[in-house]
Amino acid sequence: MQITRIVTRNPRHSQILIMAISLSASTFSFAGINQHFSSAYDALSTGRGVITLGGGAIFAKDVGKSKDFTIIDPVEDEFYNYTAASSSQTRAFFSSFIGGEWSLNPAYAMQFGLGFNQAESMSVKGSLLQGPDLQSADTWTYNYSVLTRQLLVESKFIYQQSKYIHPYGEVGIGASFNKAENYETNVPFDITFTRQYPSNTQTAFTYLIGAGVEMDIAPHVRLGVGYRFIDAGKFQLGTPALIDVTSVSGTLSTKHLYANELLAQLSWLF
Repeated sequence: MQITRIVTRNPRHSQILIMAISLSASTFSFAGINQHFSSAYDALSTGRGVITLGGGAIFAKDVGKSKDFTIIDPVEDEFYNYTAASSSQTRAFFSSFIGGEWSLNPAYAMQFGLGFNQAESMSVKGSLLQGPDLQSADTWTYNYSVLTRQLLVESKFIYQQSKYIHPYGEVGIGASFNKAENYETNVPFDITFTRQYPSNTQTAFTYLIGAGVEMDIAPHVRLGVGYRFIDAGKFQLGTPALIDVTSVSGTLSTKHLYANELLAQLSWLF
């Protein structure tokens, strides 16, 4: 009521009062923002380095995909039907990580840095039906190998309130370098010609998501186990393919290489 009278009776006083209130609000707002950035800076400046080495088993199913090449010239061409074999593969893999760890609050910490993964070569196998027509076509086999490597920006969120055991979740995105190589077939060259493919390294988008648990085994050492799902992206053999000495278009490819990983890892914090 008193402020209302002052504003009503003297407009100049009301302007001064409004300016004072605005200045006070700005001061408190700036102080809050400054405190927020100061806390964030303190958290970053008190972080520590992390190096992690790990490995385990990677499981992939139906790595290769089927592909048909139809007849274009009925006089000279043959058709080629590649049917990839359905199979599950288990390979060993190696992983590493270097980055930092920061405490977000008393309950959670975050790791952020670069990760590298490499698995043993996987194989693509299948049957090849080839000929000028179905009545005179022959069935052969083919195979080639795929080697995948990933370089990712990774982030891990760790529950740190428990004394020794720390559950975590992680995500990562980056680039995958997938090399398809060593294409072979049992088609006898003294009987007929067939398509031959050069090796090729494909760069693709990759991502991973995972979860696990870590345990303190020393003041600056943690032992962890976890699970990760990974999409290593596209791979393909090279182009152009050759039939004898003639270049032809098209190649064998797979858009996504999906895999599941079980890993054990050892982390050093410094």
